[in-house]
Amino acid sequence: MDIITDSIAGFFRFVFNVLIAETIATIFYFIGKWSLQLFTLGNYPNKKQAQDHEYRITAFGLAEVILLVWLLAIML
Repeated sequence: MDIITDSIAGFFRFVFNVLIAETIATIFYFIGKWSLQLFTLGNYPNKKQAQDHEYRITAFGLAEVILLVWLLAIML
């Protein structure tokens, strides 16, 4: 019985971690995409570039959030 409950708990823990990771990555992606479109006045990324550079856009969103938190920490 313990094997079944442990495997079910492990499965739900895995699903929860994957959902959280994908949700966070999606949030950083859209932050990066919107800010890049704002900075480039809508020229980057277009649909093809958004598909090709998904990881770069997500990294830019993450960097932007880190920079914003750092700036807020300095100001407070």
